[in-house]
Amino acid sequence: MSHRSRASDWMLLLAAVVTTAAVSCASAQSSAALDTYFIERSLEDVQAELIEYQLVGATGEERVALARHLAGVYIVLLDRTRGSPESSGWADRAASLLRSVPEAETPELTLELARSAYAVAEGVAERHRLRLADPQAVADAERTLRSVAPTFQVIAQQSHRLADRLEAELGRQLDRDDEEAVMGRLADARRLRSLGFYLAGWSEIYLAEMTSDPGRAEQALRRFGWLLGGGEGEPARLERFQPGLLQYEHIARAAIGSAIASALTGRAIEADAWLDAVERETAVPEQVRRQIPSRRAAVLAETSQWRDLDTLARRWLSPTAGETDPALARLIAVATLEADRDGVAGRDAELIRRLADAALQSLIAGGHLPHVVDLARLYGTDRLGSSGFVQAYVRGLLALDTAGGLAEDPGRSEDPVIVRAAFGEAGDLLAASLAERDATTYPSESATATLRAGQAFARANRVDDAAAMLEQAWRALTVRSDRDDALWSLVVALDDAVEAGRDDLAERRDRAALLYLGEFTASERAALLALRPSTAKLLSGEKAIEILLATPRTAASFDAAQRQAAALLYRAYRSAAPGQRDAAARRYITLAEVLVAEDTNRLRGLQSEAAADLAKVIVLRCRRLADAAFALDPPSLRAARDAVAAIDRTARFASIDLGDAGGEVAFRKMQIALAANDREAAAEALDALDAWGGPYRVAAVRLLYRDAVAAWLDRPGEAASAGDVLARAADVLATLEDRAARASVLAVVVEAAGVRWRAERDAAARAQGIEAGLELRALERDDPGTNRETARLLEAAGRTDEALGLWRVVLASQPPGTDAWFGARLASLELLAEKDAPAARITAQQFVTLHPDLGPTSVRTRFRDLLARLDVAVPAGASTRRGGP
Repeated sequence: MSHRSRASDWMLLLAAVVTTAAVSCASAQSSAALDTYFIERSLEDVQAELIEYQLVGATGEERVALARHLAGVYIVLLDRTRGSPESSGWADRAASLLRSVPEAETPELTLELARSAYAVAEGVAERHRLRLADPQAVADAERTLRSVAPTFQVIAQQSHRLADRLEAELGRQLDRDDEEAVMGRLADARRLRSLGFYLAGWSEIYLAEMTSDPGRAEQALRRFGWLLGGGEGEPARLERFQPGLLQYEHIARAAIGSAIASALTGRAIEADAWLDAVERETAVPEQVRRQIPSRRAAVLAETSQWRDLDTLARRWLSPTAGETDPALARLIAVATLEADRDGVAGRDAELIRRLADAALQSLIAGGHLPHVVDLARLYGTDRLGSSGFVQAYVRGLLALDTAGGLAEDPGRSEDPVIVRAAFGEAGDLLAASLAERDATTYPSESATATLRAGQAFARANRVDDAAAMLEQAWRALTVRSDRDDALWSLVVALDDAVEAGRDDLAERRDRAALLYLGEFTASERAALLALRPSTAKLLSGEKAIEILLATPRTAASFDAAQRQAAALLYRAYRSAAPGQRDAAARRYITLAEVLVAEDTNRLRGLQSEAAADLAKVIVLRCRRLADAAFALDPPSLRAARDAVAAIDRTARFASIDLGDAGGEVAFRKMQIALAANDREAAAEALDALDAWGGPYRVAAVRLLYRDAVAAWLDRPGEAASAGDVLARAADVLATLEDRAARASVLAVVVEAAGVRWRAERDAAARAQGIEAGLELRALERDDPGTNRETARLLEAAGRTDEALGLWRVVLASQPPGTDAWFGARLASLELLAEKDAPAARITAQQFVTLHPDLGPTSVRTRFRDLLARLDVAVPAGASTRRGGP
């Protein structure tokens, strides 16, 4: 598909499907309009998806028509994407179409499919000429070309015969519409004929080069014949060729192909003549003209025209010629080095060696050292000379190749000492290259030599040398990936040494690791460091999280990094300050939910022990999820429900015993129920917790108590809510030993009991309140309000002496003359009057003497009634002297 967003494409596709359905019974013009819509917007990829969708349910003639329509769209897409990775995907789909609907086959589609495969093989063949393609790729390309060459030839011949028939048909009298139709078909036939012959010819050239078969080159000349002056089946003929046709790119390329084919058959003069014709014609397209030097070099080398090749090299490889084409220099180097190696040079041997030197020096001077190194690997280092940075650098790299081969193939050397020695020798050669006087001329390659030397010394267990080189390389390198390699290699080398007992390098290793983590945070290697205990201890939790979450999805350590990040995020949430706790919990939930979903999918494919192990991981993560969900303000009931449901599903699927986690799950269910105001479900969850006991039942009891208190505070005068508080408080008190915590609950019990008694005359509530109040007294937690409420409950229970004593405590605790003091004074006098009237009369007389106004309005009437019962005179004007609340 194209580079456009797939989401956008599918929206367009959906719109197209709707449009098609709307016009399915409409005219052909509507269908053409839809095609135009796709073409004008370059949406043929989406159009293909649409037609494929329609093809699924089509039958009969409709299916064939759709298939042919789709074939036409595939042709456009194959042409547009030729040479790109997308091309093979469209080729596969087109081939699948022809298998399912053979009637959709057309010469155009057959040619495009073959051309798509040819494009890949062509690239390999061109690289093979430069010895840049690996043998397997060359073998695959050869097979492809053997397959497509006949296809191109057949299409060309069929199109040639069709063109002849159509040209004859045009000679007859035709009406305008028929004439236009014939001319359109003729143009298509001529195009396919030209393409077919052209591609068939080049296929044969590449096969001739790959197989060293001159017969293939002869076939290529015959394929080019129709394009270049020969008749069908006749070879191309320069004397019959019209140079003016070279303005067309495919004709110019065919002429160059004829030059190469002529050279492959040993016809040097003819090969040169074809190239001269192309070079002389000023109308030749520029992209073809740029190929002439390299094509001529190939022809000259193939026909052993070494002196002419020397002339070409002097022109095109000279520093004064501007920037040298590395492909041309490599081509000349390959041709001359192979001629020298194979001993075919004869009397031109010295010239060939000089040409090889010139080509190599051109690559060196142009800074194309990767080509130099590769050529040295292929043909040896003899032509490089004996001194200079490049020569030493290349020999060092080749030595490193040799050492690597020993290490990778134990059969070549089972002695680790020999392997280490080989790496040490390579490191010494590379280090020596840096001492050459011209090393500074190649700053990039010098930095690379430093890196490779350090890596070689590391493999040789020469850690001090390795560290020195790698630190130097890290500072000198400019390409980020190379800097990454240098610093990573330094960390690994130092860490290996520390593990082997070099404790003196631990601090240096740690510094290198921190440098790496600071510069390459978002890398797979950084994640590996963050996962290692020796490095993880150097990082703050937040920095470790940042590194782990930045691990690329494609990294092998991605899964482990995500899980370690989740563990650190949970730890960060648990230790977060109150103001940061909400955000920390959300970060954990976001990642943990993804991991639970992934692990749940994996669990379905596992059995027995593996399933049980993964199930335990899922359960633990879900327990943490539920914990974090309830830490949010407000709690995330959705996240909590999902986590608890996942625990239940996982336990059933894997048949695992939740153990102590069962109590936690029941507790979370109760939390969820309370948060949803489902107190019935919460009570059921508490019943389930009875079987578990332990801390979660204690936590559940306290949670239910807090919920009951919260509900009562919303309706403080409601007897039912007060009763719920008393019920939950009894359970809570059974779990509390801390004096302060017990006192807090006891105070609430006294107050709730008072409400319950006054509203319902509930004797059990009264007794519970009295017990709580007396325990508070025993705990030395005197609160006037609680004592007052306890005294009232004692009085209601007929426990007069205790009530009187408590009222006196309240009275003593209040400042004289306050409303609270007058209230306590009245309550204590009333109780004393019931118990000892004479004593009460004396106390009342003293009270009247000191407080003739009888206190605030709220108690004045009760005081007057009490004084009347005790036969104590009420002062005149007592009702008007003092106001009250």
